[in-house]
Amino acid sequence: VIAKAYPPHIQAKKVDPEFASILAASRDQDNERQIMMGVTGFDIRLDMDVVACTLRKHFSQCGPVHPVCVFPEIDTRKSHLLCSEAFVTVDGEDTLEKVLLQLGG
Repeated sequence: VIAKAYPPHIQAKKVDPEFASILAASRDQDNERQIMMGVTGFDIRLDMDVVACTLRKHFSQCGPVHPVCVFPEIDTRKSHLLCSEAFVTVDGEDTLEKVLLQLGG
């Protein structure tokens, strides 16, 4: 299954008026919760604080960013490296959509 979201200007035209208030309330609730996403593709040789700060700055272009979690590699032979996946927490669906659309997912 492939799901594709309509752009907002098209969505507004296609919503049945009977359901518009329900969808708006649901969207407000979606924007009140925090969403954690996994992030890969950064240089695992950099310092943990540098990566965390850079990710926070990058994703804050789209909205509020909360904890950015970067971890050292678990394998003791690679203890000088970072784990290849970090976790960034953002506020709500609107911020997540901006991340996906503006920053290329």
